Amino acid sequence: MADRFAALLDEAVRSISKKLLEDQYSVGKRNTFVKDPVLDHLFFHIFCDILVSETKYSAMVSDFLKATTEVQDAFDAKLRDRVYDELYDAQVRLA
Repeated sequence: MADRFAALLDEAVRSISKKLLEDQYSVGKRNTFVKDPVLDHLFFHIFCDILVSETKYSAMVSDFLKATTEVQDAFDAKLRDRVYDELYDAQVRLA
């Protein structure tokens, strides 16, 4: 994946983390979290919002959707790890 989608990854982490924190999502264990279908839905909706709203990420989302499965899977793994870390850190701060 390199840095090709770094800005998109940052935006997705920010958007998904914000939404999950607003919903008071309980992060639980990492293994359970990374397999949670809620993330799949959020990921899809955020990408749709980016495409529809014609943000600066629209072209990057379009390129991402055309990327190889390996690139998409690497992005997804990093996304889930970073969102987990964001939520875990937020829950620790609030505890």
